[in-house]
Amino acid sequence: VELILIDESLHLQNGIEAILTMVEENPEILDDYHFVENIRQSIIDAVELELNYLKTKFGGTTIFGVSYGELERYMKYIADRRLIELGFNPQFGIDQNPLKFLQKEDVKKLTNFFEVTPTEYTNF
Repeated sequence: VELILIDESLHLQNGIEAILTMVEENPEILDDYHFVENIRQSIIDAVELELNYLKTKFGGTTIFGVSYGELERYMKYIADRRLIELGFNPQFGIDQNPLKFLQKEDVKKLTNFFEVTPTEYTNF
């Protein structure tokens, strides 16, 4: 699970960097309401889709000690952080991480694969 979280965090960060680079190189793109709104709405829609999926899996129970409500708040917390990182206002108003045990992965220092021998992938 740890490696999956790291991998997904890298994909996410890559997407954010790509958007920020596009804006930096083409600042006029911020005047395009449809471009800006599409990015914002895509994040909100992704949260809704994921929560709908999780609702079918949780069925009123907990999984590994985490309730649906806790996971819902965590996902909204992460979405707000990503929106802020992209320059948007937060959508969900959750400013504290409700699942502290996931915080370690969220801020994990990554090794530059080409400069040193990475140790994070030695489990294989």
